[in-house]
Amino acid sequence: RSTATRLWNSGTAIDLRIYKSGGSFTFTAPTGKVIEKIEFTGSTVTISTEIGAYDSSIKTWTQPAEQVSAVTFKVIDGSKTNKITKAVLTIAAPGEAPEVVELPTAENIAAFKALDTDAEAELTLTNAKVLYVKGTDMIVEDATGAIDFYSIGLTATAGQVLNGSIAGKNSLYNGLPQFAKSSNTAYTKVTVTDGDAPVAVEMTVAEAMAETSYLKYVKLTDATLVLDGTTYYLVNGDNKIQIYNKFKLEYTLPEAIKSIAGIIIPFTKNGTTIVELAPIAVEDIVAVESIPEGDVTSWI
Repeated sequence: RSTATRLWNSGTAIDLRIYKSGGSFTFTAPTGKVIEKIEFTGSTVTISTEIGAYDSSIKTWTQPAEQVSAVTFKVIDGSKTNKITKAVLTIAAPGEAPEVVELPTAENIAAFKALDTDAEAELTLTNAKVLYVKGTDMIVEDATGAIDFYSIGLTATAGQVLNGSIAGKNSLYNGLPQFAKSSNTAYTKVTVTDGDAPVAVEMTVAEAMAETSYLKYVKLTDATLVLDGTTYYLVNGDNKIQIYNKFKLEYTLPEAIKSIAGIIIPFTKNGTTIVELAPIAVEDIVAVESIPEGDVTSWI
């Protein structure tokens, strides 16, 4: 027996719940109107429809070529209970051109990161270099700072250069600065050209811990490798950076390091930020060479 779709009052909020056992729901436009776009908000919105296109990465449905006045959604088989807290419908007259959204412009990455969390803007890209790409993460840096283009669908590889502009939302994931996809994200204004391979910038541990260094590709030579329990730290005086294998490389840390390079990752929990270094290449981990016993004339 399927559980009916319902409005649920948790005591602090009301959400629309659609259950995995077969629930569905329908939106219908007023008479003489069509539905152009639906933007959902909720902890789980795993739905499908046979009309138009639903992009689960931004929880947004857009109209088909043949406009419709109603659209029905069903829960994807095997998914969790859907909990929708908000649905914003864009209603239009039949044949009306899609709404043109005028967004504010962020002139560079630093300006984009300074926006309020979840604020949307058109980011201007000026010789922005792709530092690293792995899975859904694309780390991009311009002259003002770096950010993670997270799961936006843009195709580029490390070393390539981005110019133009692209719309998206300023997002924070546990303190990690992200450029997140929005319903206005498109790639038509972005050009991708080949460039030189990224080179790590040498910094001190203290410099690498600064907020301005977040997501930059840095090289440390002034750190001592310290093992605390099962966690490794790069330590210099009172400053320390945790080593985090975010990108799932296969490596074994040496007893002592001469240098190490990687992407600086902030992790914030309960108001406290831990600064981490995530290696992106095994060769970026350089061990201190041990001096052999006996005749070391050849080492001089």
